Amino acid sequence: MSENSVAFPAKLRLLTYKCLILSLTIFLFYNTASATEKPLSLATGNNFPPFADENLPSGGMVTEIITEIFKLSNIPHTVIHLPWKRTYQEARVGVHDGIFPYYETEKRKKSFLFSDPLYATKASIFVSRDLLQTPSSEAELDGLRFCRAEGYSIPEELRDQVNSGKINVIRTLENTYSLRMLLIKRCDFVVWNNIVSADMFRREKGSEEKLKRLPIEWAPSTMHFLISKQHPNAEAIIQTVNTGLKTLKETGVYDTIVDRHLNRPSE
Repeated sequence: MSENSVAFPAKLRLLTYKCLILSLTIFLFYNTASATEKPLSLATGNNFPPFADENLPSGGMVTEIITEIFKLSNIPHTVIHLPWKRTYQEARVGVHDGIFPYYETEKRKKSFLFSDPLYATKASIFVSRDLLQTPSSEAELDGLRFCRAEGYSIPEELRDQVNSGKINVIRTLENTYSLRMLLIKRCDFVVWNNIVSADMFRREKGSEEKLKRLPIEWAPSTMHFLISKQHPNAEAIIQTVNTGLKTLKETGVYDTIVDRHLNRPSE
C-alpha cells in the first residue's frame, strides 16, 4: 500500500457514505445518460510552495488535499496547473469546475462560492535591514514600493492604500523575483505568509539575515476552494468539498498530508 493510500476506520464509514451521496447528486445534475461522464475540471497555479506547484510531490499540499477529497467521493476529475490570472479568469466564466487555493476577498465573493477553509496562514511584512526607518503601522508604509508576485491578491489590510495610490505595487513573475528585487532595493517591502517565507529563506540561502520582519500583526487568513456562482452545480460541488474535507480531518488523513508537505527535506 502506498503512503497516499487512504484507509478509513469502520466507525467513520458513515461520513464516507455521505460523500458518495453528494457525488451522486452532482452527477444527477451534471450530465445526461452518457456512457462516460465528463471529469470535473479543477485548476490551480504554480510557484506557490508548498501549497500548489506542478513540480512538487502530488502537485503541492492543497492539490493533494483536493485530489483526495474528490477520490473519496468517487468523482472523476482532472487537475491542471495554469498561470494564476488565467486560472481565476477562466473559472469566473465557467471554464473550470473549481479552483484552489484562493484567499477570500470581497471582490472574489461577488463571483464565487467558497468552501470551508482548507488551510490557514499568518502573513508578515518583510523589509531590508538597511531601510532607514522601520514602519510600525500600515500607515507608515505610505510612499513605499510593495513587490507582489502575479496572481497574489493584495492583502485586505493594505487594499485601501494601494487603491488610493499611497502604496505603489510592483508585480513580479514569482516570489523568488520579489525577494531578489527587495535584496537589491528595487522595492521596499514584501508580504508573505509564514509558510511561504520559510520556503523562500530555505531556497535563497543567507537572505533571511538581510531582512527584518515588521512588528505589524495581522489576523490569520484562510485558503479556499472556489467555484463560480454561475456554475449549475456550484452548491453540490461545494458541499462535496466541505464534507470530504471534514472526513479527511476526522480520519487523520488531512494531518498526514500537511505534515508530509511541511516537513519535506530541503532541496
